[in-house]
Amino acid sequence: MSVIGNQPSTGQHVVLDSIVTNGNSAYTLQKGGSSVTEYNQNQLIVSVNGTIQAPGSSFTVSGSTITFASALTNGTHTIDFI
Repeated sequence: MSVIGNQPSTGQHVVLDSIVTNGNSAYTLQKGGSSVTEYNQNQLIVSVNGTIQAPGSSFTVSGSTITFASALTNGTHTIDFI
């Protein structure tokens, strides 16, 4: 099939390990049980309770730690994917 315009780009998208919320605002980013540090907040798509979060205001990333603007309580907040 032909494409008009720029060829769509493909990436090596990765789904990070699930995070269980526990009332804190900071959590460790992991893939396969190991901490990951190669991502910055602008490279991540984060969904909480079905809503995509805005990097920089809803969450920040430093090293392997993702910190949300407010605490995420278990049973109320669910991190759908990162």
